[in-house]
Amino acid sequence: MDTTDFLRDSFKRLHASLETATKDLTVEQLNFTPDAEHHSIAWILWHAFRTEDLVLSRVVRGVDERWATGGWAARFGMPEAGQGTGHSPEQAHSIHIDDLPAFLEYGQAVLADIDGYLAGLSPADLEVLKPWRAAPSGQEPISAIVGNHVMTHIYGHRNEIYWLRSLQGLKGSPN
Repeated sequence: MDTTDFLRDSFKRLHASLETATKDLTVEQLNFTPDAEHHSIAWILWHAFRTEDLVLSRVVRGVDERWATGGWAARFGMPEAGQGTGHSPEQAHSIHIDDLPAFLEYGQAVLADIDGYLAGLSPADLEVLKPWRAAPSGQEPISAIVGNHVMTHIYGHRNEIYWLRSLQGLKGSPN
């Protein structure tokens, strides 16, 4: 398995784990916040899919993100711009998901975009430098942006979902 195939498989596993962690939740459980300073599972899921969409579309591929072109913000009554980084607690608490199956459709569309993009890359393509504000040089290879920054970031948030499930008396991590 080459790196491209590994990344494709890893994104599929990541999305499957996000769906598994959320598919049995009620609207109340999805939007539960333990206190004024923490985010809900809904916010985390929105942030995860928006981060993937934003970074892989705009930063890496240089195209408009699916959220902007697909009418998703209007469909869900959510902000058209951004993905939650720097949100105040009030802004984060304004993110609600009332139709999880429909929202997971957005996540699947983002995954399809990512998979299609990665499928067309060679190992050498993964080393192309792209602007990345957090990098000391201001640039990172695509492989680092996709794997180290986006994927590991989302896995961390997936673990927050497990924690929020457990705070509600639900099964946390399946492991």
